[in-house]
Amino acid sequence: SLVGAPQRQGMAAGGNFILNLDDLVVDPDDTDHTLSWSITGQQQLRVLLSSSRAARIEAPADFSGVETLTFTVADPTGESTSFDLLVFTAPLSGEPLIAELPEVSLPIDGVDASLDLDDYIFDLDHESSQMEFFLPERDDLELRVDPITRVLTITPGPTARAGDLELELRIQDPDGHEAAQILRLHLTGGQQPPVATFTFAPIQPFGFDQGDSFTFDLDDYIDGEIPADQISWTHTPPEHLAVSIDSLTHQVILSTTAEWAGEEYLTFIASAEGLPLQSQTVPITVRVPVVVLPPELAALPQIGLQAGAIDQSLDLDDYVANVDPATFSWEADGQRNLQIQIDPETHRVLVITDADWSGQEILILTGRDELGNRLEGVLKIDVSPPPPRLELTPITEIPIFAGEDEIRLDPSQLLDGDFDPAQLSWEAEGTRPITIVYDPVDGHLVIRPETPWESSEIITLRARDAVNEAIGHLMAQVVPADGSVGQTTDDFQLAVLPNPLNPSYISLYVVSSSNLEKAPLLRLQEGAWIDLPVELLTPGIWQSSHALSADRQGTVEMLALTIDPDHQVLKSSYTMKIASPRLPVAKPAANPAPPDSAPDENPILSAVEADIEQTAPSAHKHPKR
Repeated sequence: SLVGAPQRQGMAAGGNFILNLDDLVVDPDDTDHTLSWSITGQQQLRVLLSSSRAARIEAPADFSGVETLTFTVADPTGESTSFDLLVFTAPLSGEPLIAELPEVSLPIDGVDASLDLDDYIFDLDHESSQMEFFLPERDDLELRVDPITRVLTITPGPTARAGDLELELRIQDPDGHEAAQILRLHLTGGQQPPVATFTFAPIQPFGFDQGDSFTFDLDDYIDGEIPADQISWTHTPPEHLAVSIDSLTHQVILSTTAEWAGEEYLTFIASAEGLPLQSQTVPITVRVPVVVLPPELAALPQIGLQAGAIDQSLDLDDYVANVDPATFSWEADGQRNLQIQIDPETHRVLVITDADWSGQEILILTGRDELGNRLEGVLKIDVSPPPPRLELTPITEIPIFAGEDEIRLDPSQLLDGDFDPAQLSWEAEGTRPITIVYDPVDGHLVIRPETPWESSEIITLRARDAVNEAIGHLMAQVVPADGSVGQTTDDFQLAVLPNPLNPSYISLYVVSSSNLEKAPLLRLQEGAWIDLPVELLTPGIWQSSHALSADRQGTVEMLALTIDPDHQVLKSSYTMKIASPRLPVAKPAANPAPPDSAPDENPILSAVEADIEQTAPSAHKHPKR
């Protein structure tokens, strides 16, 4: 025998489900593996039956509809039983499905309630209780779907005639998707002697307060030839309500506890001998009793705005409770430097500030209605000074050496006011493409051209924040890097130390007592100028090195350049004369040594002669910014 065989199953197009058939049959004489199963009725659906008696039902991705599958099980003796499974395959677009409805046959003086529409409806996204049902309105038939059970009740009217009818049943889900199906009716019978009947009229929804009771008379909803005392009454079991029906007067008394409030559906059923049952379902609402509270004004929020601004964010109606706020009239008191207006219709507060005043004012807002109710609240208004204006220095002069491809600029040289340069948007525009970015590591603006600077250029800089934009100009004054410009000073020196073990290798040191913003430029000329990399040894001292070519002879010029914090160009240069390494060369002495003087203790000069002389100070001085 079958146990718990399903009647319906739903899935989405392209989906599948599995039935374990062993769970659906009980045979005391045979084991599960001796039973044989067959499945028929599939058209678009694909059915796979495994050796373990698991049935997999698959729907093609492009199929939506309803099919009925017949599952048949037989034991070794040939005895069999079967059940039908209604399989819904719903489209992914969300439309509901209605399976084909069975034909309903009933006498014209009868009532049919055999169709439970829950068995024939499927929707991927919604329960059948969420569906809205649409039935044709006819004079000869009454069609009604119970909102709780979704059972279709068909009642032929006095004008009904025997014959066949086709009616359209239409449903709609909460998303507006619809589906329809044909309902076929076969009415039997002919002219029958009149039978006393009655009609149970709908009961309108009602409610009562928590802890109270409600009484009404069921006889008020009965119409017809049947006397009221021949009608018996029952009702569906309530969940939260206490229901009492007087068997003689048919008065209903409803009550509830003080703890529960909400909505509950209750169905009342009327019966008379020889007549079909009639029922009506009514929603009953149990309300929480309304407690009348005095008018109240909640604490008003503090308003903050800038000098010269206008604020109308405060709607007093939002803070009035326990009374209709539209009945109140408002006035403000206490303003001295502010203009306050309260709209008489909307009760919105308009605050107008003076551009030249900032501070705090405390106002008293008073509202009154025609019943004499009075509301009073305190409103604090803080007016802050206007934000600083974003400005850039009109012209900023920055000297750089020819060939440099980067300017690192402290934003304080450009910005006037307390602005975070990292929060600003920067742009640079010159005679060629130029980029500007903020380096958060050292807090500098980095300006780079498409090609290194060889001539002076005026660069337009733009800085923006959420509300401001400022424009300034940067004068990049290009200074020659060949030593023709600059002044010498004891605060900036270049020192050259030959290597006694390797005469071709020299060490160079740049010493500065000024606080330089960047490393100095160190250059060496062996026919053409080349730039030597420098490494910071200790604050104020940079080191570099260079290996001369093995056959190098003649003069080697070395030049150190920098721009001090006062934008002065400083230089220090050395000239090294190199003799042939193959012939010892004695360094000429300024004063001849006496014959008995000691020999030269620096043997390296016998191989390389290095006459080092510092160039004379240049008369040129770069102007300050």
